[in-house]
Amino acid sequence: MIRAGETMGKTMDSFKRNSRASVRCNVGTTSTKLQELYTTLQVADFMTSPCISIRPETTVEEAIELLVTKGISGVPVTDDDGQVLGVISGFDIISLDKSPGHIDRSDGLFPKLGSCETYGGDKKQMWKDFIELKEIAEFANSNTVGAIMHKAYTIGVNATIVQASSIVVEKKVHRLSVLDESGKLVGVLSRGDIMRATLKTLQAQIKVADSDGV
Repeated sequence: MIRAGETMGKTMDSFKRNSRASVRCNVGTTSTKLQELYTTLQVADFMTSPCISIRPETTVEEAIELLVTKGISGVPVTDDDGQVLGVISGFDIISLDKSPGHIDRSDGLFPKLGSCETYGGDKKQMWKDFIELKEIAEFANSNTVGAIMHKAYTIGVNATIVQASSIVVEKKVHRLSVLDESGKLVGVLSRGDIMRATLKTLQAQIKVADSDGV
């Protein structure tokens, strides 16, 4: 004899299984739709343009003032023709001798080499960190941004947000310099801009789902 409680339990189990299957199906469908929407978004529609840029001969003090007053964390470095030479960020400046966060070189020209124990036996990571600190220490007393700028990653103005996001994720960078067809700087696309594009798309998708009664 099947009791009422047993019947209800079986019904609920069946409902949960079907609900989970439905959720998995909807997630897959939603994800596909989102990716399709993302491919329609253009870098040109979300980048900051016109953008601020500085020259390699710009002094560190001028760069600090610019970053602070404009409330930005980095800026492209260009030549007189608008060609991107590199990018300067807050990290580059904070690492300088004239900042509070300079590299300790009290026991010699270069920073101390870590021990394998500190890195869990990972010699590759140990040497990678050492080389990076060594490069910072070598230019720690620089007075112009040209000496301390780092590589700028670029993308074309006609590229999609998907293409831009892939570079940001793969290279772990905070911003991309956007170039026109002639290779000149026309804008900057930051992680924040990509987040803005993501939010806009998600909100649009939610509206579509609500109108469809999903």
